[in-house]
Amino acid sequence: MQLDQTLFGVTFQNPIMVAAGTCGFGRELAEVLELDELGGIVTKSVTLEPRRGNAPPRVAEFQSGMLNSIGLTNPGLESFHSEKLPWPRGHLRRARVLVSVAGHDSEEYPRIVQGLDVLDIGETARAAEEAGADGLTLVNTMPGLLFAPAPGVQTGETVPW
Repeated sequence: MQLDQTLFGVTFQNPIMVAAGTCGFGRELAEVLELDELGGIVTKSVTLEPRRGNAPPRVAEFQSGMLNSIGLTNPGLESFHSEKLPWPRGHLRRARVLVSVAGHDSEEYPRIVQGLDVLDIGETARAAEEAGADGLTLVNTMPGLLFAPAPGVQTGETVPW
């Protein structure tokens, strides 16, 4: 079965990729997952300046799942380029590396992308559109809010409103 996919003018060996943040910058999962067997990895988001992220607690579990609020913890562009990026460049031969970027305003994004030595972001967006993309992912997780059941209402019980 042929699994390779061409997106944005780049060929991926298969359509399986780990999402942004789930593998850190790649090295973090190298001992438990053969990363080079994937189509690619999407790094943890990189910002212009280092970010410590949100203060603990960062994860809250509840009966049906969990909420998290990590806060885009990362070393910043300069340290990412010198300390984190060399590992995937030196260890991944077949899996593509996509870098997730985050900024505070529209001026930060091009500065980060230029610092990564990657394609022009406008050109990349046009290539995605021309290849038939229906949309682009341009946000991190949204703020979550968990509502506790009203007094006297059991979890999972249907309540007429």
